[in-house]
Amino acid sequence: MSKRSLAAALLLAASPATALCTLPDGARAQSPVEVAPQAPARGTTGYVADALESSPSGTRRHGRLSVRGTASRLDYMDLGLPVVEIELPEQGLRRLLFPAALTYMEFTRTQVFNGKRIPCVATGYQNCALKGAEKIGGVDAEIWEIAVQDSGEPIRLWWDPSRGMTVREEYPGGRRMHAVHREHEPYEGFVSEQWEFTYLLPGGRYMGGMAVLVPELDTPVIERRPDGTIRRLVNIKSGAVDTALFEVPQGFRRIDLPHPPPPGQTAPSGWHPMNIPAAPEGTGPFAARTLPPSSPGDTAAR
Repeated sequence: MSKRSLAAALLLAASPATALCTLPDGARAQSPVEVAPQAPARGTTGYVADALESSPSGTRRHGRLSVRGTASRLDYMDLGLPVVEIELPEQGLRRLLFPAALTYMEFTRTQVFNGKRIPCVATGYQNCALKGAEKIGGVDAEIWEIAVQDSGEPIRLWWDPSRGMTVREEYPGGRRMHAVHREHEPYEGFVSEQWEFTYLLPGGRYMGGMAVLVPELDTPVIERRPDGTIRRLVNIKSGAVDTALFEVPQGFRRIDLPHPPPPGQTAPSGWHPMNIPAAPEGTGPFAARTLPPSSPGDTAAR
């Protein structure tokens, strides 16, 4: 979800929504789809939390997530060395810091932050258009179409602008996703919503997933993917978050591609709340908020 990180929330996240055409059976659209950067989280100045991920294979990962508005930072260890990922959508920047070597890398994005809660952006290779509105499962949804160059049939999204997520998705080839709002329950003192996702695949196959959304934080705090991967945010503390956390510390030296980062300093896939595309199995309607695409639009900043 390619440069990828832990994510979305590590965890949970896509930033918010749908996404980049990542499908449950691993199939992708013929061309990449750009997801619109989302407006700042509502209700708090920011929050910090521990981001946890576990997979059916027994692999476990964790990191420390800090979020302020649209900016996010994830601190974690890779092969015994610290790594920091910083995502700055409003500036169109993503940074990887390697504290042990006092170096960092910086990448720019093709998408432009527009402050609007929309599921996609128009680019030179795709068109993103609002086609209408429809109530789905009690949700007032906007219908958006994404037409990717040379891909034929468009992707259709039923978008809930109030939550910044999709409640239904239709892809070329007959794949479908729909979300159902189940219940409200407290989560670490926050009011939360539980959502269940069903992925319908050609041949009558289907897969399921779920997420728990905390509206106050404008992000999911639990996510169960169709492949069995579980991601959670725990020990959440909302409040003021220091802007210095999202800056490059003094004394760090920038290294540019094609120079590789120091040994052991590559970011693990699937680890960031606001930047990395979802895994091939898909992450449901929160993919964009929690996992906006870091590739294909990432290029080394010049």
